[in-house]
Amino acid sequence: MTISLQSSVQAPVDRYYAVTVNEMVMSADERNVRKVYETLREAWSNNDKARFTSCFTNDCDFVNFQNQVSGCSGASAKYDKLLNHNDDGTTLSADISKVKILNSNTAIVHVKLALYNRWQAKVASSTYAYHTHVLILQDGEWKITSLHNNVMPKPGFFKRLFSALF
Repeated sequence: MTISLQSSVQAPVDRYYAVTVNEMVMSADERNVRKVYETLREAWSNNDKARFTSCFTNDCDFVNFQNQVSGCSGASAKYDKLLNHNDDGTTLSADISKVKILNSNTAIVHVKLALYNRWQAKVASSTYAYHTHVLILQDGEWKITSLHNNVMPKPGFFKRLFSALF
């Protein structure tokens, strides 16, 4: 007697399967918010200004580490200037530390952003800028409507010494 076993259950190919515990408990909104930063990284790498600025609302507020406030046109001009100098092949690193969904159309994201050369193995910790972004759901897409960045000062000699010793 020959018994042949056939699998009658096949996994759908268009379904997203979580690979980590964090992804298992992540909401669809949080996944979509995180996709904004994937878009920013890809647009930066491809030097795509239109796609990069599409991640921001038209009335976006930008507060830099010197507490200078500008509208989205100011932020867009700043990123335009940076993207114009991206011919050397820099990469944008976005290390999201927290996504907080406040309601169905508002989220706060804490993220460390840095630019580094593609030949570098990792980003130097001194090059990170710490950002707080407010995102809103606009026409079915998450967009950054307000951002504030802060550059962390390098630790002094004694702090570095004690960190190395202890």
